[in-house]
Amino acid sequence: MIEAVFFDVDDTLVDSDSAAWAAFHAVFGASADYAAWTVLSREWYPRHPRELSWEDMRVGRTTAFLDSLARPDEPSIAEARRMQVMEASFELFADVPRISDASCARSGSPMRSTPS
Repeated sequence: MIEAVFFDVDDTLVDSDSAAWAAFHAVFGASADYAAWTVLSREWYPRHPRELSWEDMRVGRTTAFLDSLARPDEPSIAEARRMQVMEASFELFADVPRISDASCARSGSPMRSTPS
């Protein structure tokens, strides 16, 4: 009998790439360079957790991006807004409820993601 099933959330159950893209453009503007943001992400992510906290890493990356645009925005406010929009933009992939229900049925679990 299956006792547990673990799924990674980001881009497995939830379309986090689309949410990240939408949040980026909502905060930095439609013409902002998402490719430049991803380059900065690859530079800043490895600094967590050895050198920076998760929050400091995210705000530091946002600071570097705003500096590259010569924008005077407050980085911590811009980053908080980006995270707020991203979290509000998360959507399950269409097949997740079906997979969840099938997993529950096979395991004998009474839980369902959709009404019976």
